[in-house]
Amino acid sequence: MAWDGSTYVLIKGTCDALKPDQMSPEQVAEQAIARLSFTTPDVGIGPNPDTNGLGMLVVGYNVWFFPEGGSMKPVTVSDSVGGHNVSLSIRVKEVLWDVGDGTTLRCEGGGSRRPGGLTSDTPSPDCGHKCQKRGDHTVIGLTTWQVDWTASGASGSQTVTLSNSRPLKIGELQSVNR
Repeated sequence: MAWDGSTYVLIKGTCDALKPDQMSPEQVAEQAIARLSFTTPDVGIGPNPDTNGLGMLVVGYNVWFFPEGGSMKPVTVSDSVGGHNVSLSIRVKEVLWDVGDGTTLRCEGGGSRRPGGLTSDTPSPDCGHKCQKRGDHTVIGLTTWQVDWTASGASGSQTVTLSNSRPLKIGELQSVNR
């Protein structure tokens, strides 16, 4: 199944390893989950260093981290694998952010987009960090989806984790008094 932005589309595969009547519910679910195509969100940073006129963020400023795009909305899909029906409920469990300066944030839901017009001392309500180390960093977002399944009277869950990254320059502002 591949995600087109809002609807899952079934891509029929085959299960050649076992005859359909030999598959356990867990194997049916694994086959259905293997057909899913997750779109990993981009790393969102606010304020956006690409549009703030500096090309960087500043030491001591509050930085907001959030997922941009990707498969973030909960969805339920049904499939048939080897003649067995399977239902999958998929939701983002968490996003883990490695902000590149030795700090890791665990954010349920991923974090909130930073609205415009806020001052640099406004902290994120759910996923932010005050960067203290200047330099060229790489921010990595690890998105974990929870996939709950039911098949042939059984149920269970699995997780799928994928990552994305982007560079982040942190610099210092200095003033000169004359």
